[in-house]
Order: sequence, then C-alpha cells, then structure tokens
Amino acid sequence: MKPRLCCIEPSGALRLVLIEIARKAGWDIEACKNLVEAEEVFALQDKQLDLVVTTATLETGGYTDVIKSLRSRRDTATIPIVLFTGSNDEEQIEMAMENGITEVFPKGSLDSFEIYLDSFFDDATLELSGKRVLMLEDEKSVGEYLRAVLAEQQLQVDLFDRAAAALDAAFLTAYDLVLTDLILDQNQSGINFIRLLRQSKGKSSAAPVIAMSGHVDDARRIEALRAGADAFLAKPILVSELRFHARRLIQRIPAADSINPSAVTLDASLAKTLTEREQLICGLAVAGHHDKQIARQLGISYWSVRTHLGRIFQKCGVGNRMELQAKLRESSNMSGTPTPLSPAIAAAQAAVQDWLVLASHVLHEIRQGLMVTDKKGVILLVNPGFTEITGYSSEDVIGKTPRLLRSGEQSAAFYRDMLATLEAKGSWSGKLWNRGKAGNLFVEWLDIRRLPPGMPMGAHYVAVIGDVTKQHNEIEHLRHSALHDPLTGLANRALLKDRAAQEIYRAHRNGKRLGVAFIDLDGFKPINDRLGHEVGDKVLKQTAQRLSETLRAHDTLARQGGDEFIALLSDIDDRQAVEFLGRKLLDVFELPIPIGTDAVYPLKASIGISLFPDDGDHFEELVVRADMAMYRAKQAGGARACCYDAALDSREGR
Repeated sequence: MKPRLCCIEPSGALRLVLIEIARKAGWDIEACKNLVEAEEVFALQDKQLDLVVTTATLETGGYTDVIKSLRSRRDTATIPIVLFTGSNDEEQIEMAMENGITEVFPKGSLDSFEIYLDSFFDDATLELSGKRVLMLEDEKSVGEYLRAVLAEQQLQVDLFDRAAAALDAAFLTAYDLVLTDLILDQNQSGINFIRLLRQSKGKSSAAPVIAMSGHVDDARRIEALRAGADAFLAKPILVSELRFHARRLIQRIPAADSINPSAVTLDASLAKTLTEREQLICGLAVAGHHDKQIARQLGISYWSVRTHLGRIFQKCGVGNRMELQAKLRESSNMSGTPTPLSPAIAAAQAAVQDWLVLASHVLHEIRQGLMVTDKKGVILLVNPGFTEITGYSSEDVIGKTPRLLRSGEQSAAFYRDMLATLEAKGSWSGKLWNRGKAGNLFVEWLDIRRLPPGMPMGAHYVAVIGDVTKQHNEIEHLRHSALHDPLTGLANRALLKDRAAQEIYRAHRNGKRLGVAFIDLDGFKPINDRLGHEVGDKVLKQTAQRLSETLRAHDTLARQGGDEFIALLSDIDDRQAVEFLGRKLLDVFELPIPIGTDAVYPLKASIGISLFPDDGDHFEELVVRADMAMYRAKQAGGARACCYDAALDSREGR
C-alpha cells in the first residue's frame, strides 16, 4: 500500500515539482492550491492520509488554519504536518513546532524533503520474518486480534497485560517494535510505560514505539509523543494503518562500521568545533536518519543523541536539521559561485517537462473524445477525438457547457440523477444520446471522473467520450430480432408473453379485463400450395398490417406461427366490449387481399377470445382457452369470433 500525501501549495510550479518528487519516492499525492480544496481531501473517508505538507501563507489564512482543520477531525488528528517556509528564522520555526508542525523545510531544500519522504516509504522488500514485537494490551481479545494481524506479516509478537512484566521483557530482549495501549486497568499508564522504557538501560530502550488509544484528543496524542512514542493510532485500529506504520518503523539500519564520518563536509573551524562523535551524529542526521536509528547504530541512548544534536545545533549556529544541512552546503561552497540547482529539483523539473510532452501527444492521438470542465461545468479543454465525434471544434465549445450537446432524448430527471451520483461518488458512467454540430444524433458511452483538488486552470471534472452508435444499433437489431417475427415484424411469442405479464399486472391494479384473441386464417393453405410460399408470405404481411391498423394503439399483435396470430386487447370493460373488437378484426377480411394474380381465393379468419380474469389467471392458460374458442368458431364454418365458454369448450373437443 502506497502512503498518501496531501500538499497545499499556492504556486503551481512548486506543486508540480512536489508532485514529481512524491511520486518518485513512491507516494500517492493530492495537490491542492488552498485550504478549501484540501478540506475535500481531508473529508475522504475511504482514503487515509499519511502526511500533509503546507506552506506558511495560503490564499486565505495560513498553516495554523491547516493544523486546526486537521486536528479537529478524528481521521486526521495524528497526521504529521510538514511546513515549507522561505524563512530560516529560528524563532518562527520554533513557534511553528509549538503550534503543531512536525517538520520544517526551507523551500530551497527540497532534496532534504525527498530524504524525509523516503523514510516513510513502505518498502515491499523489507524482510519482517523473525522481527520481534512487544505488545502491552490489557484487553485480551484486542491483543490477540492485533497479534494475529502482525503474525500475518511474519512478526513474532510477545503479548503482555501488565506494564511491569513488559518492562522486564524489554530490558532483557532487543525488540524491533513496541506497541502499547495508553489506558490500562488497575491504575497502569501507557504514558508512564513509554517514559520508563526510554529511561531504562535495557536492550529495547530505543525501540520504536506505537501508542494506541480509544480516547483521541490533542493532549493525549502530544503527551504520548513527548514521552517517546513514534506514532499514535486511534482505536479501533485500522489493519492497513497498523501494517503501514509497523513496516515504516521496522527499517533496515546500516551497520555502524559502514558509516563514514568523512562523508560530512566541514570547514576547518567547524571540524575543530565538533568532536568526532558529534561529526558522526551530524553526518547521520543530515543523511536523514531518525534520532532513534542513530542511537541504535552508535549503541547510545536516544536522549544522548538528542543532547548531542542540541550541542551540534548550538555550535553550528542553527536551529534544526534543515538549517544544519544548509550550513554544511554553505561551508563547502565558499568560492562565491551560486549554489547549483539541487539534483531533486532538477530531476523533478525535467520529469515534469517530459510528462507534459507525453501528455500532449496522448491527448491528440487517442480516438476517444476528452473534455475537461471546471466545477460549474464550463468546458476548459477538448481534444481532436472530441471534435471527430461531435463535430464541434475547441473554439466552438470552450467557455460553454456540455448542454450544447443535449439531444432531448433524456429527461431532466436523468441529468439530476447523474449530477447527484457524480457529487456523491466522484464518478459516473453510462450511455446516452447526444446531438452533434450537424444535428445528427449519436449514442455515446460517457465516463466522468472528479479530478483531485489543485488542478491547473481550475479543472474539476474530466469526461471520456466513446461513440458507440454502431454497437448500439447492432445490439438493438439483435434485440429486435430476438423479440419480433422476421417475416411480419410483429412481436413474437417471447415478447408477447412479456407484454401479457405487464398487462395482467396492470389489469390487477385498475380492475379491468384483458382479452386474448387467437386468430387463425381460413383458406390460406390453398394460396400457399398453389401460388407458392413467396405469395403466401406477401399475404401474411398484408394481413398483419391490416390487423395492426385495426387494433387500438395500446393493444399488442403477435404472430404465433404459420397463419396464426394472437392479439392482446387491453382495458376491456366487459364481454360485450371484447366481442365488438372481435367483429372489427373479422371486418379486415371483407376486402380482398391482392396477391398479384387474376385468381381469387377466399380468405377469412376464425377468432377465439378469452378474458382475464374470467377465463384464466396467467398467459398460457388464457392462450389455451382462446385457442379452444377459435376451434369452436372454425367447426361452425369459420369467418366468426367466439368467446370462450366453459360449458361448450373442452380440451377433448379440439
């Protein structure tokens, strides 16, 4: 899992450089130009932040407003905050630390910031097998759960519920990580346990410590960190957060004999001022090693390292590590020549330029349409793919909104739902009809995503457009073929059955009846036999057309097969009404159907009708009884319509 960083920096150029530095260090980054945009990032519940970087002065407010916003939220209350400043004023830096800033970096020392980011990176190659963890947790169920989570990382966990026993174990065993709850039973204190651990001369006195508590407030968090904790986790513990901090704190430490004090460049006066040990500590500190790492490498206590660093800062006339690094750079560049651009900044700027060139080519080469808008939907950018699909050039649309593409095929409710989903989830995908510049309708697959805060030009949404008109028409053709008779274009039995289910449900609600008319042609076989199937097909198509024109708009006509048709007759009041419709259908056959020959063959029809709910409760039952009534009409000489009569019709009579 990559760590996540939120950067708040008004300068677009510096934001781009910071983005590239963070990405090279393996971070995911959200870049914002002000606190308003950052607030949206802070509020994302499903994306945990690991670090926030801010500048001293923002468009409105300053770094203290950032601190206040972060500390007021449970999910961000313990996040480290880095401050970029253009000032090296020691008093201002100390005040920033007192206000809650974790680290301070001059804007000219981005290479130091790169080292700092590397110290957070979740190294996937880190071998945890065999590393030992001490855990002090008086709730057995919680302790066993966390032990199981860490065991999955191949960590060996010793669990204690008493602070005294945990301290004894830490004195005798060199643990790689210590976890402790802050609120323990029987008047035990996790804060006191951390203090005693740090003050001890035991093998784990300098081990990294993670403090845990279900009571989250600034005072408790600060007290734990001042006591010597390296991280603070709020209960209930998030598994991903625990794993990340465990891997971050259990790091490979270079052997002490591999450290070269001469790697630090000191002028003659500084070399005389600092002792050999101070020069060694100075080199490790500038290289980015934490105080506890230095203590473990040199075999001295954490507090000894802090004392030595204080003396080093005093002797060098600096207030922190960043100023110390700047001091050493200054001492190695006394020739008066300007300090060259740091490798981190130079590499970041080159990478940004390469990225811009690549992005420009991709933008112009992809066939899909691309559209970028601001938060209000005003179009800021389109690519050639957009022009190819819609016919609109960039000059036609920039400064306008996507409403100029609307076809009128979707309702206002459709667009309201789209915007609501986009606002809630940050994305929307779907198919819709739009209209091109030439007035042509086309079907597009639209994928809209919300961009992270801080994008150039105020960009807020990006939409990718694919023209799927051809695929849509092919699918509709296949769907139509699957549900319609290929000869007449009428509904087939599958579609008829689906419509019948809908009409039966509607009849249930409105209290009316549904009629099913089974129509069988009389005298059709001689036409087919003597004139051939091509003529017979023409007769069937003309019959279908006449029947369709006779039925009402809300009725459904289907071809059952051969010379049989079925009609769904909706909203029937009574049996007399359906009998009237049956007679209208018979009238279709009063006029001869031209068959392209002088020969005249009589063509009539026999019609059987059943009613829902009188004659059946479901479609198949209604069709069978309409068929039985039709058979009775045919036996009576044809050219008539009969309603189903239970006393007259039976399956055996067929």
